[in-house]
Amino acid sequence: MSVRRVLYIEDNEDALKLVELLIRRGGYDFAGARNGIEGLAKIVEFEPDVLLLDLMMPDIDGLEILRRLRANPETRHTAVIIITASGPQARWVQEAQNSEIDAYFLKPFVPKRLLEAVGQAITRRQG
Repeated sequence: MSVRRVLYIEDNEDALKLVELLIRRGGYDFAGARNGIEGLAKIVEFEPDVLLLDLMMPDIDGLEILRRLRANPETRHTAVIIITASGPQARWVQEAQNSEIDAYFLKPFVPKRLLEAVGQAITRRQG
């Protein structure tokens, strides 16, 4: 089985580095993008199995990225895990959950749980 790829689109450099370390230690290939524009390009280039996605970003927010991902037949079935500081009552978190996300994490999150969610998302999408 090939190594699975995880892309994290996050505008906070520290959060990006922390998750990169976690994902690489979990045995996955990792790519990061620091904004929505870069993230959209990386989705096409890197072809992630799982997309970790922050919702609150300048330029293109996570919801718009999610809309575009789901509208494209080539990326429609990519697993998506939301990692955000927005509470679960926020309008855009509710909208993201209606877009077939695989998991939702509120910052700060438990690293072990995120790694478990990545593995579960991959397994679910393979089946």
